[in-house]
Amino acid sequence: MHNETKVNTKVGAVSPNDTKNPTVLANEYIGSIHTPYGMHFIKRGEALDHARMRTLQLQGVLNLVHDNDEGGAFKSLTADLQDALLWMGCQIAQELETMLDLVVDDVAGAKA
Repeated sequence: MHNETKVNTKVGAVSPNDTKNPTVLANEYIGSIHTPYGMHFIKRGEALDHARMRTLQLQGVLNLVHDNDEGGAFKSLTADLQDALLWMGCQIAQELETMLDLVVDDVAGAKA
């Protein structure tokens, strides 16, 4: 495998530093949330959809954990995988808590 840099001559070269420091357009985003992997910017009009997506993901994790009868899938996982699923559920719940204010602001802004 070769390490190559492709340059679009119609637009000009982009340095690697430019790609790591995106410009944030304040009027395009309702806000941001901090996550373990960095910042996630929420576009105006999309906060409720993002919160719904995370709610469904959390519901899926909790259903998997709750449905751990004798033949349940969760109990058959290793302890590390069980911990990872529980950690993921906590992360999603924390993100949803942060999203509440953004959803309220986004919905209120759409009605104004």
